[in-house]
Amino acid sequence: MIVMKFGGTSVADAPAINRFIGIVKTRLDKKPVVVVSALSQVTNILTEICDRAAKGDYDGVVDLIEKLGSRHIALCEELFGNDKSKLSEAVTEIENILSSLKEVTKAISFLAEISDRRQAEIIGMG
Repeated sequence: MIVMKFGGTSVADAPAINRFIGIVKTRLDKKPVVVVSALSQVTNILTEICDRAAKGDYDGVVDLIEKLGSRHIALCEELFGNDKSKLSEAVTEIENILSSLKEVTKAISFLAEISDRRQAEIIGMG
């Protein structure tokens, strides 16, 4: 078994993701465990979402969440091409995660404060 971790430019876009998939395929005989971090710049956006929520700027939070969703869905469309089943499954999962993020940040925005634990939870969604 080997552990393979990909992040940063390795997950920046569809061509980069396809490259790391190719790398993983060459190591299948070693039974890889694959760890993938957030897409490029997603952690920064999630940090900004926390900051805006802590300031009570829920409209700004929603804008950023929608941008994250659009980016992830566009990436899935590029990666899955005509496989409607995989695309539908991925979009549903993205929408579920973003819905949870909106719920959490709505409460934070209402209170205009965020705990370290809640911030870690949000950033961990990346």
